[in-house]
Amino acid sequence: MQFRFRLRTALLAVALVAIAGAAVRWGVAMKHRSRAYQRDALYHDLSRQIATFKLDDDLFPKRKQEAARKSAAWHAKRRDVYLEATSRPWRHVPPVAEPKFD
Repeated sequence: MQFRFRLRTALLAVALVAIAGAAVRWGVAMKHRSRAYQRDALYHDLSRQIATFKLDDDLFPKRKQEAARKSAAWHAKRRDVYLEATSRPWRHVPPVAEPKFD
């Protein structure tokens, strides 16, 4: 049996390769986005830990300790948002400017 090369077959092959290429590109983009969200979650976790250290130290005045408490709570919320987005990278997380706590 001889295979007949037709234009329809060639167009179908090109379409399948294009779909496969787009799927691979999307998968790679989601992997990169997931890693970026992991880095952001780590940043907010470290920022939360730094703010918590200020809470434990009595060298800081009460006003600074209250600001550190608010900062730690805000960073914990952002860390949770980014950790959730790590497992669902197709959902976009809009950037939020860090508020002033002082």
